[in-house]
Amino acid sequence: MDGVVKFQCKSCKSIVVVDFDDKAVNCGICGAVCQVPLPMSAGVVIDDFLILNLLGAGGMGNVYLAHEFSLDRKVALKILKDSISKNTEVRSSFIKEARSVASLNHPNIIQAYKVGLEDDGVLFFAMEYVEGQTLQDQLKQNAMLEEKLVLDI
Repeated sequence: MDGVVKFQCKSCKSIVVVDFDDKAVNCGICGAVCQVPLPMSAGVVIDDFLILNLLGAGGMGNVYLAHEFSLDRKVALKILKDSISKNTEVRSSFIKEARSVASLNHPNIIQAYKVGLEDDGVLFFAMEYVEGQTLQDQLKQNAMLEEKLVLDI
């Protein structure tokens, strides 16, 4: 990311764009004092998505629960880590993953909504958000899963 952050004013819900270095600013619309969120944290806006909280972290990126403004829904927003986002092979692989998911239509596979590159260089992949436990969480609770559940998965 190149020195700016976009976030939503908590008072009037307008989008505020400021330098990362700022700690607090006045909203240009309502004048409210706004705390500037840390990059990729709750309150930050990426494209059409408002980050709500971190869902999980992996080797290539992080997945956030986000709100999609235009369609008023929750989504899972996967964002490629800044440290590897400049690598063209990694970027191609990330986009290929999103396109592969988008080409599939099955009840057990999440829907892909959008893959994009934000103005400041953030590469993201928006997809269906499914509430519930992860497989990893289920395995922590029960080392052996029931046969029916395994077949359903």
